[in-house]
Amino acid sequence: MDTELLKYILPATIGVIGVLIGTLISFWTNYLIKSKETALRIHEKIFDKKVIAYENLLNLSQAMRITNTTQIIDKTTVVKKYPNSLKNRESLISFAKKYNKSANENSFWVDIEIVRLLHFFKDYLTHLSITLKDIPEEQFMNAGIIIKNDFLRYAHELETKVTVFFEMEIEKPKLKTRRGYFKYDDETYKKLLMDTELKKNEANIINLR
Repeated sequence: MDTELLKYILPATIGVIGVLIGTLISFWTNYLIKSKETALRIHEKIFDKKVIAYENLLNLSQAMRITNTTQIIDKTTVVKKYPNSLKNRESLISFAKKYNKSANENSFWVDIEIVRLLHFFKDYLTHLSITLKDIPEEQFMNAGIIIKNDFLRYAHELETKVTVFFEMEIEKPKLKTRRGYFKYDDETYKKLLMDTELKKNEANIINLR
């Protein structure tokens, strides 16, 4: 009797177990697929934000490059120019606000070396504002002629670092773990600052008062 009962129960049990195993396999497969799709969507959103951030910084570097032409010609017959942000005090304040806003909003998404450069030039603008504090606005053009190359130099450096992203990472996007402090170490910071035209010619600028 037990043998007869087993003949009916065993196939049914095996069938139920098969269904359960199939269900588990199907569930696990769907879970893995959805997890991968979710990870890809998150990756795409993050990468899109990185692209936007790098584009914004490229626009910022171009704004740093804008200069105004003067009626002054140097010994080599080159017409002297000065940064557009030094037309007057209001222009400098406006540019500094624009720069700080862009640097703060985009620094989270870019490489640490770019973050350090952004913070350095933010400090540079503070030093520039302090140096020009007692300088009359009509002398801003002359101060701008002196420090013009600082703007061009750091605009070029920022463009170079941003271009690396578009040349190297845009084809093979990957998320990097950013390591390191967001500012240069004290020795590097001091060396870079003292190497600027602003600091080299600080006495000449102050004498414009």
